[in-house]
Amino acid sequence: MRRTDKEIMDILEIAKIMEKAQIMHLGLCNETQAYVVPLNFGFEIEDKEIIIYFHSAKQGRKCDMIKKNNQCAVEMTSFFELKKGEKACQWSAFHESIMLEGIVTLIESLDERKKAMDLIMGKYGFKGKPIYDDKYLNAMNVYCIRVKSISGKRHLPYTETNN
Repeated sequence: MRRTDKEIMDILEIAKIMEKAQIMHLGLCNETQAYVVPLNFGFEIEDKEIIIYFHSAKQGRKCDMIKKNNQCAVEMTSFFELKKGEKACQWSAFHESIMLEGIVTLIESLDERKKAMDLIMGKYGFKGKPIYDDKYLNAMNVYCIRVKSISGKRHLPYTETNN
């Protein structure tokens, strides 16, 4: 499938927001309770699909909820600045954020877990090729989210690049 320039630009804009965001907020839900947790993350784009990676302990609320319902929502904010005014109605907020929905999957393969951790480490500034002790990788869960839908909102202060 050939992508249009608009589709390519959309993916590039999404990637820029994801690169600037420092934390993702993962939303999970079981039958009666919603749960949101802030996480470090890494990501890649394969063809037109966004894949997000994160890690966790082997046990806990997040793991239990994913086992029961692997659908999720994610929010990432890459920019926020409060604009104050003299009157209440003059206050506003400049912001740039995206919301994603997808399916969470536990990564079983050691090689894929290392690749996911490389992406997470690289996002936060690790230079070079990380070396992992397998006992630490085996002591954690590593997950991927395959993104199914994306929405976003942008309200930025005037600059030359966003006329």
